[in-house]
Amino acid sequence: LAAEKMGELLPERCDIRVASKRRNVVAFVGLSGSGKTTAAAKIAAGFATRKTRAIGDDPRRILMITTDKRRLGAVDQMRSLAQITGISHEVALTEEEMRAALKRHISARLVLIDTAGCGPHEQEAREFQRRLLEAAQADEVQVVIDGLTGYEHMLDVIESTSVFSPPRRLLFTKIDEAVRRGAAVSAAAHSGIPTSYFSV
Repeated sequence: LAAEKMGELLPERCDIRVASKRRNVVAFVGLSGSGKTTAAAKIAAGFATRKTRAIGDDPRRILMITTDKRRLGAVDQMRSLAQITGISHEVALTEEEMRAALKRHISARLVLIDTAGCGPHEQEAREFQRRLLEAAQADEVQVVIDGLTGYEHMLDVIESTSVFSPPRRLLFTKIDEAVRRGAAVSAAAHSGIPTSYFSV
């Protein structure tokens, strides 16, 4: 009964979908170290091996774009992940580079944009991300939250991403390490934003 009542409080889940006739551009935002790059890579690998109709046998129809110029080794990490999975990879640090990257990969059906870590108080950095995602014509924004984060801080992160116009989803990482998982459930219920994935 308790699980049923809790389920009623939570928004409907909404995972990433890929269509054959149009591309889906998905951005990953959140704090530094929250697991954005790893989550994006796992999702890319999942679609590359699942052989959906939109992707087929061509993992190059998945494009990962790195916009992180703050974290040491971010570009190298994404490049290595792209080589392992066979997917396409680009680096875009400006709006012009973002548009050019998308134009070069016109056949890509799933575009995953890995952004730099950004705290709730970093308004200038968040505005820069907003402009980048606007240039990319992002379809959805995955708000990546470390499952070890405290409830109040989760709400701060979620609130700070309200500047993005595409629909938001909540993606919780490191759930296997979280002893008190109620914070993630409460944050999802309080925000009213659909969850997409829970990763370990």
